[in-house]
Amino acid sequence: EIVLVTGVQTCALPISYMLTRSLITSALLVGASLSLYAAPTSPGYDAFEVAYANAEYDDFSNRDIRGVGFTLSKTMSEHIFIEGEYQSLNGDIAGGELESQEGSAMVAYNRTFSSLGNTDYYVGLSYEYANVEHVSDKVKSEGVGITAGIQGFIDDNVLIDGRVTHIDSNITSGFVGSLSGQYFISDNMAFVGEYTLGEALARYHVGLRYQF
Repeated sequence: EIVLVTGVQTCALPISYMLTRSLITSALLVGASLSLYAAPTSPGYDAFEVAYANAEYDDFSNRDIRGVGFTLSKTMSEHIFIEGEYQSLNGDIAGGELESQEGSAMVAYNRTFSSLGNTDYYVGLSYEYANVEHVSDKVKSEGVGITAGIQGFIDDNVLIDGRVTHIDSNITSGFVGSLSGQYFISDNMAFVGEYTLGEALARYHVGLRYQF
């Protein structure tokens, strides 16, 4: 049996898709060539992110399971924002290719700590899904997630975002936590790195974030 924790949820089965590192590399090179400006003074929710992801699972810790991920978020009002994520991973596992497409769509409410003008907290409700294939096996997982998070600047150019999500799906339920850091190289561009940990999952991704 193959155990898969799909970014924000745990499934019993596989993952996938082949990814192009040159896309991420090109984006990073473009970002590195930009002139330096002052970083934003508070967290922003109007952004697009592209990243390279690498995952390890309890049953396949020595396997190369990798892919690409995209995140898009948009402010809807003063305290409401939406966020969509999509990720595609793949790897050669147990004599066959494992492929997975997974994603989420979240509506969230955010507020700024009154004593810390550059730090926000937020809570959100999301729809979570994953389509997984391995050889002749296929699994579709759907569920609802509840997220609580906090993000803020710890330096003029460094923003930290931590969140915990509980997923209740048709496969199983459980918690997934993530911690990410953004290093701003301009007023709207940042390098980003994120580490995600679940019951049977350890995953990191690195990429580029553009705030518009």
